[in-house]
Amino acid sequence: MPTYKFDMASKRISKDTSITAPEALFADLETDTLYVVDGTAIKAMHGGAAIAGTWRSCVVKAPSGVPTGFAWLRANGLMASGVVVKLYADGALVHTTPSLTNGEPRRLPDTMARAWEIELTGAARVTSLVVTDNTEDLL
Repeated sequence: MPTYKFDMASKRISKDTSITAPEALFADLETDTLYVVDGTAIKAMHGGAAIAGTWRSCVVKAPSGVPTGFAWLRANGLMASGVVVKLYADGALVHTTPSLTNGEPRRLPDTMARAWEIELTGAARVTSLVVTDNTEDLL
């Protein structure tokens, strides 16, 4: 059974001849590395340095239709390379953070809206993002 790999840089799928038929796979989400059991050996496959990217949430609407607001934002993860967070309210950009390199809470501007979106841009490995209206949820 051949093994295939998808190269993100070249956007091509090719056969991976370095392993025959993997017996087990493990994806380490912290390091973005796929480990493969090949016979009696464990091999790290398809890992590498983080590359910059952009992720954008879906539109989240207040269930009651009443405008809501947020006061705090906190990004967690391996953030040494930095991530920029953009907050959209009712389709308009209302706040852009400087490049975040740690998990310190950030104060958000006073904005009320019915629909919210969040966009993350950078090479940091963000494991969670909290946007809330009170400091208790940041813990």
